[in-house]
This record gives sequence, structure tokens and C-alpha cells, in this order.
Amino acid sequence: TASGIVRSLPYPVMVIALDDSVREWNEAATVLYEIPAEHAIGRQFRDLDISYRAEGLRARIEDVNPAVVSVRLENVMFGRRSGENVHVDFWIARVFDERSRSAAILVAAIDNTAVARFRDEIVRLGEQHATASEELQSTNEELETTNEELQSTNEELETTNEELQATNEELVTTVDELQAVNAELAARSAEVSGLLVVHAAVLAAVDEALIVLNSNLSVTTWNPAAER
Repeated sequence: TASGIVRSLPYPVMVIALDDSVREWNEAATVLYEIPAEHAIGRQFRDLDISYRAEGLRARIEDVNPAVVSVRLENVMFGRRSGENVHVDFWIARVFDERSRSAAILVAAIDNTAVARFRDEIVRLGEQHATASEELQSTNEELETTNEELQSTNEELETTNEELQATNEELVTTVDELQAVNAELAARSAEVSGLLVVHAAVLAAVDEALIVLNSNLSVTTWNPAAER
């Protein structure tokens, strides 16, 4: 039966009669909305807290009419009782009976919380990578400046032995500074490598197949789920 099909679907689905009473409410809806089926079925949808926790959902349900068969409501964020925020896409469609008369409204949801978290993590890693690149660029410029100074010092060394001795002492100091800079560079390179490892681990942890394209539509990221 249609009722059995709705209850067996892996996605949160509810069916609302035209008088706003809830007719069907599957297990996935219970998990997502944290409302047991026995507390939802038979009640007015407007009396359920999800009707106002999910901003815009009631308005979209009311927007569905015979002229507008279905609507989408994307990236709706609402809080769970644990304090966790979930990101959900809703698909709202009018259901017709065998005589093509409006019978009810079906509301299906897709939980995109994991995708939203992954997107935020990618942005954060990108910002960290950009900061590390800027620091490396600044360090390279400092090294170029130091090399120019060393060249000038070598030219001065050729003038007199006394200046050579003095310049040698300056070179010892400069070498120490270069070693410190190189050590800092090595540490920053290790940090960048660690970020790349974290980036790869985050990609591998996502169960959904993920492909990221740049503005030229070239693939820049392809996770293990996409390989499978």
C-alpha cells in the first residue's frame, strides 16, 4: 500500500491532508524531526514544533496548490534538542487521487548536514592553506633580500683584508639567521603537509561521492567514495 511504501522509505517523509492533519509519518521522519509517529499522525501539522523550527516550511506547504504541483526549499537549518544544527533540503508536492483531485501534500526531506560540515571544513582548510602560502611567500622575499645583501657584502670583501675579516663576522651572523629562517620554513612546510593530510582524511571520511570542480570545470578533488 501507499502507506507501507511511505513508511519503508529511507528518507524522512510526511503526508499532510488538505485539512492540515498529518496522515503519514515514517521512521526516518521520527529520527530527523525527533517526533514519534504516534505523536504526529492525526495532529494538525501547525501544532508540531517542526512546523516553526524549520523556517519557511509551513509557508512553502501553503504555497503548493493545483497550479503549483511541487516546490523545493533548500538548505533549511534548524536545531535538534541536543543543540546540534541540521541542514535539510525539502521537496513539497501535491498528491492527487485516481480522479486527479488534490488529496494531500507530501513533504520529503534530505539531510545534508554532513555535506554542509564538509563544505565548512574545506573552506577552513582553504583559508589556512592561503595563510600558510602567504607566509611562505613573505619568507621567500626575505631570503631574496638577504641574498642580495650577501652579494653586496662579497663585493666589499674584495676591497681589503680588514673589511674581509669584518664581513666574515657579519656572514657568520647572517648564516645563523638563515638557519633560523630555514628551520621556520621547514616547520611551516610540515604544517602545510599536515593540513594536506587532514584535507585528505576529511575527503576519505565522507561517505558520499564528492567531486569538486574549479571555474574551468576541471576536477580538483575526487574522494574515495567517488572512485568506488
